Amino acid sequence: MNDQDYWQRQHSDKPLFSDLFWSRPEQRRSSGKLLIIGGHGGSFILVAKAYEAALQAKVGSLRILLPDKLRRTVDQFLPGAIYARSNISGGFAQSALENFLAESDWADGVLLAGDLGKNSETALVLEKYIQKFEGHLVVSHDALDYWSNSPLPILDRPDTALVLNLVQLQQLFIASRSAIAVTVGMGLTPLVECLHNFTLQHNANLVIGYEQMIVVASRGTVVSTSKPKEKPINLIQVASNVSVWWLQNPTKTIEALSCAVY
Repeated sequence: MNDQDYWQRQHSDKPLFSDLFWSRPEQRRSSGKLLIIGGHGGSFILVAKAYEAALQAKVGSLRILLPDKLRRTVDQFLPGAIYARSNISGGFAQSALENFLAESDWADGVLLAGDLGKNSETALVLEKYIQKFEGHLVVSHDALDYWSNSPLPILDRPDTALVLNLVQLQQLFIASRSAIAVTVGMGLTPLVECLHNFTLQHNANLVIGYEQMIVVASRGTVVSTSKPKEKPINLIQVASNVSVWWLQNPTKTIEALSCAVY
C-alpha cells in the first residue's frame, strides 16, 4: 500500500468523484457565468480556443474581455466580445482595470487565458487586479509569465488555480525560493511529494501537464489522472474545463478540478 495517503490516482475510464458528474446543472441559466480575459495586438488564438472549450464544458453564460486594438479583427469571429482600452503595444492599458473589475463582478469565475503579450502597463493592471478581485481565478499559458519573477502574490492568493506545464512549474518553484526542487526529468512519485508539500505552504491550486498525465494539487492533496496516449494534452482546454467545473462547484475544489481533467 502506498504510504503517500495524500495521493489519489484517477484513471481515464473511472472518475474519482462520479457524483459530481451526476449532479451537474441541467439548465444553462444555473450552469455558471465565466469571464475570459486575454489577447493583445493581433493575437487572440488562446482566447478563442478557451471560448470554444468553455462552451463544450457546458458553461451557462460566457463573456470575453479583450483590448480594443483587436476589435476589427475579432468582431467577425467572436461577436459580442467586450473591449477595454489598449495601449500603444496593443495590450491592456492601465484604465482597463475598471473593465476587469466591472466584468468580474458579473462572473462566478474568471480565466486569464493568455496571449497577453509583454508590457509594463498590462503588468500593472494584473498586479492591481489580483489585489482587488476576490473571486475564483484561473491563470494559464503566458498570463503566468507576469508573475514568473515574483510569484508570491499569485501563489498566496486564495481561490486561485494555476494551469501550467512542468517547465513553468520549475520556474515557479525557483522564483518562490522554495526549498523543494522540481526538475524536468523527475519521476511522478517525487513530483507528487513536491506538490503535496508546496500546496501546504501556498494557497494556489496547481494543475500540471506531466507527460501523458495531468496532476492536480490542492492544500496538500494530489490527484494524478492518466490520459490516453492518442489524445495530446491541451492546456488551454484544461484551463477552460477547470474554470467551468470550479465555478459550478465552488466549495469542492479538489473534486471539481479532478473532474475537470478527467
